[in-house]
Amino acid sequence: MRFSSEARAWWCACLFCAVTLPAVSSSRELSAGEKPPPATTAASLLQRAANTKLHPRERDLAGRQLIALGQEAMSVLSAGLTDKRSIVQQTAIILLGEIRLAAAEDLLLATHHSKNMFTARLVAAALQRRYERLPETELLRRLRQNSSAAPQAEAANAVIARAAALRALLQKHDQEHDPALSQAMEGEALRLLKSEHQSVRQGAARALGLCAGERVTKALLTCLSAESEPEVIKAACQAIGRIRPALDESAGEIMDPLIRHADPFVVLEACAALHGMGYGGANHGIALSLTNSSARVRLRAAEILGEIKDRASVEELARATQDRSWRVRMAAIRALGRMKATGAVGPLRQALKDDHAEVRAQAAVALQGIGTTTGVVWPLVDDLQSDRPSRQTAAARALGRIRATQAVAALTKTVSHADLELACRSVEALAAIDSGPARSSLVRALADTRPVVAHTARDLLRSLVGSDPGSDPKAWPGWARKNSIPAP
Repeated sequence: MRFSSEARAWWCACLFCAVTLPAVSSSRELSAGEKPPPATTAASLLQRAANTKLHPRERDLAGRQLIALGQEAMSVLSAGLTDKRSIVQQTAIILLGEIRLAAAEDLLLATHHSKNMFTARLVAAALQRRYERLPETELLRRLRQNSSAAPQAEAANAVIARAAALRALLQKHDQEHDPALSQAMEGEALRLLKSEHQSVRQGAARALGLCAGERVTKALLTCLSAESEPEVIKAACQAIGRIRPALDESAGEIMDPLIRHADPFVVLEACAALHGMGYGGANHGIALSLTNSSARVRLRAAEILGEIKDRASVEELARATQDRSWRVRMAAIRALGRMKATGAVGPLRQALKDDHAEVRAQAAVALQGIGTTTGVVWPLVDDLQSDRPSRQTAAARALGRIRATQAVAALTKTVSHADLELACRSVEALAAIDSGPARSSLVRALADTRPVVAHTARDLLRSLVGSDPGSDPKAWPGWARKNSIPAP
């Protein structure tokens, strides 16, 4: 099994106490015969996966090897849930979300009663990961089970499980855009919108954003008129912005107080919803937030303008590429790239000289998306050849995103760099470029003495070619010739 890059990022965020509910693709199992080294045990693998002194990718590999043990891992993970060290508990929860055994779900639900809010959110995320692998028919069955009961009267475990199933369906809908799923989710989401659990109401509001119709719009507006929790209000506003109902007098009366709400994030989401309802003046309020004193508010404003692709805000976003926060600068650049704002090529080119490597990389991606490629690749290659691994890593990621074939030789060199993250990012960039020379470099990376780098190269080659190069170095040249890969 191999975690996707999104799942790996989710894993690392959880271990450093910043959990979210990301949209990640399902992970793959380890290839046949790929087992942990004989000297390792399930207990030692859990300790290794929880060891924050190791590189995140090394912890990731230990976690994958533990999951491959199947039933043998369950007793260790169960014990890990009661370990005195919180990092071991959290790692066990994450892995239970990945292991494909029914008993793992019972362990997760039993853990959800933790008084620690972070642990409860982590369990909810792990349940969602499990449910995303279930077929739609099973998810719908879980949603409809005891659906006549009021959400307030249901056992906590039932509500949490049903909410996780709803989020899993939400993820599937985002990927497949199936109208049948919208219809199936609608009734359950309307019911859960009345739950006493704030996180459940929030998830229900998000799900309703994928539905449509007068009943859904009315329910969301009713929720906005009575709801006091900002997170639920924001989710309902986002749902309305996605549905885009017509703005009438009653809706205006409900939305009007929200654009003067004490929470600036509620104001932003309300303005975005009003934009979706056809009120053009709402964009001005979002653009004004780009000058807010809070960097988090400016960041969200830039993100929303990119989501709604408001071309009237190109000038404000261009100015935001000079913001004092590098995250805001990067969000503004990303928004301009999403709009394909040809009028902002000048500020984007200037951003190629930004002090922050991530901002320079994002500017290159934005310019490539607009169609302006001249002078984009070589500044990134220069960054790749610098002596700062963080700058090199950002450059490697960007070169992969723009599929810069000119950078294959430079990326091949950084595969052998001592910094593990840079080496793996270079391997991933070569796979994204996917040219003959790039594949040759991936075959060469199979021989890397660091297991994480070799595993990454092997997994990516298996994905690109459709067959496993295996672990025998003597077989690699023949495998490469069979798959028309030039000799390294």
